[in-house]
Amino acid sequence: MLPTPLPRWPPDLALHSARPRRSEEAGALGSIGPLSPMKLKMNTVPDTIGGAKVIWYSPIDQRHQYTGNTQHIVNGKIADNIYGLAICQYELEEGYYLFGCDQNWQSVTDTFHDTMEDAKDQAEFEYVIIHRSWIRKD
Repeated sequence: MLPTPLPRWPPDLALHSARPRRSEEAGALGSIGPLSPMKLKMNTVPDTIGGAKVIWYSPIDQRHQYTGNTQHIVNGKIADNIYGLAICQYELEEGYYLFGCDQNWQSVTDTFHDTMEDAKDQAEFEYVIIHRSWIRKD
């Protein structure tokens, strides 16, 4: 007998509107957004993503609450395969990129920020308590 396939998460992307979700509406942890609640194991974080040096990173997992404040559109569809965030910097550039990555740490989405703090603030705007899980890439 074949195993029953897991349902696509989220089953209805309309649930992820531009308004933030309050924890009492979404449960103790709230929604973790465009992610599977049963996360695949992420590969080892590379030194660079898209040629930019990785400075900070965090897997997105059950610790994080997706706010719904930002929706990233890729090829006309909402990006729903973000498994980790990475703050990176290209050589000879002063700004920083916040990359939303798949489980192989390939960039799916990106935003540019003038400062590291701005990149971290954007990450927190998208995922509550991400500030507790940043890992410095040495």
